[in-house]
Amino acid sequence: MRQYLKKPLGAIIKDTDKIPKDSILVCVGDFASKRLLSEGFKPKIVVYDGKTKREDVGVADEITAYKGENHTLVNPPGELVDEAIDLMEKLFKDGKPHKVYVEGEEDLTALAAIKHAPYGAYVVYGQPNEGLVLVKVNSEVKDKIKKVIDEMV
Repeated sequence: MRQYLKKPLGAIIKDTDKIPKDSILVCVGDFASKRLLSEGFKPKIVVYDGKTKREDVGVADEITAYKGENHTLVNPPGELVDEAIDLMEKLFKDGKPHKVYVEGEEDLTALAAIKHAPYGAYVVYGQPNEGLVLVKVNSEVKDKIKKVIDEMV
């Protein structure tokens, strides 16, 4: 499963002009979140852990300044805990923006976000040394993610 998940779930992009400014957006990871926030995007959910490439970098000012309801989630590296899936479901049910600080590793929370995001939403996360991965949520990607999550649990 680890090798499968190393492949991007969407298109690798260098520029953010392919992301509609008015879309429902989830940013997963410190690099992706900092970049999109600094470019004026207003994500529904920002997920971060204070690390980039597993190195402690602290929390970027852009993330700290972003006005969103704060949540903390414990999610060990290489895992996707049930609490992450449940939290994403809950966060998509209200109209407020949210910030989720992950103690552990946030990488696989992108799967939970895709699972519960509405059709047409975008999930963006970093692909090390390549750029950003842009996932437009549709039935095809939701089916793929459901299979992955089912295999993980």
